[in-house]
Amino acid sequence: MGAEYNFQVITISRECGAYGHTIAQMVSEKLNIPYYDKDFLAKTVEATGYSKEDVKHEGESMSKRAKFLNDFLGYSASYVSSYDRIHEMQEEVVRDLAKENCIIVGRCADDTLTKAGVPALKVFLYGSMESKLACMKSKYPDVEEKVLKREIEREDIGRETYYKVYTGKKMGDCSNYTICLDTGSIPLEACADIICKLMMK
Repeated sequence: MGAEYNFQVITISRECGAYGHTIAQMVSEKLNIPYYDKDFLAKTVEATGYSKEDVKHEGESMSKRAKFLNDFLGYSASYVSSYDRIHEMQEEVVRDLAKENCIIVGRCADDTLTKAGVPALKVFLYGSMESKLACMKSKYPDVEEKVLKREIEREDIGRETYYKVYTGKKMGDCSNYTICLDTGSIPLEACADIICKLMMK
């Protein structure tokens, strides 16, 4: 007999450098359920026909300039942007993945599953700039700190803009999630354990 869970799916929304991938992997190993992050890109590419580069660039982040163009061109009833098309297909993939217990990182999965009526443990991971820089330095030790800081800021703004456009909500607002965890203050192992305890009956 398999394990019983309080939720069908775990969704992890996160700031850049807040160890989203790491914690998803840890929880996956502890609960023995799959997680979808980079693999999710491949599924979306297969579904949309867009290149992996397009999906990676437009599947979760949107610059303010891109938002302006998207909004401006969106006034034409015949116009469907690549952002919109990729998001629509990602929603389909999320709903399909959610038919079984799993962990989904990013891609507005929390909002998609709320609208679909799927019981989800919605997690938001955040941290101080210092802790997020430490995470990024571990991945890119040869890149200057000031460059990494700019990348974190750029990526966070892009994710916040994308989330606002496609959910109408503010990313990081605690009312959108089951739990928010500060990965700069709480050890990663403890974060994973907390998520597991909330998931298990």
